Amino acid sequence: MRRKTVSSVLVAMLVLAAAACGDDDDSSGDGGGGATGGGDSGGELQLDEPLRIGGLVEIAGESPAAVDGFNNGFELAVEEINAAGGVGGQPIEYTREPLSIFDPARAQSQFLELLDSEPSVIVGIPSNTQFGPLKSQIDRAQTPVIAIAPLSDAARFGGDEGSEFLWT
Repeated sequence: MRRKTVSSVLVAMLVLAAAACGDDDDSSGDGGGGATGGGDSGGELQLDEPLRIGGLVEIAGESPAAVDGFNNGFELAVEEINAAGGVGGQPIEYTREPLSIFDPARAQSQFLELLDSEPSVIVGIPSNTQFGPLKSQIDRAQTPVIAIAPLSDAARFGGDEGSEFLWT
């Protein structure tokens, strides 16, 4: 039961984040963002392309603090969601980039490398010490980031390390 709940919560967050950052251009006639919300779809979400999730987590062996649990959870959720038909009629594509918790400059370059895969949403960031060094890149990318680390007061929206694109 817990696995289904985790997957359901992840899908809900990802769909909401993707919808919130959709294209405002209505020239496609589908309401923008590549999602169809009316007409023949019966109000169900329909995406024109796969939902791309970027994971910012290390796996065991990449640093002394790295564990496999976060990445395994993301991969399991993606596998289960895709087996159930995906999101909006499209599969989820998951790409992982390790995120150093010991080297802020390296973490910034790893974040930028993940952006090259053009994710719809980013999940991960296991340490709240990474929010400050990544703030300017998160703001510039304007890609929703769902962090697995708790937000410190400084990282809340309006704080020195906060971003309107960062949730936890």
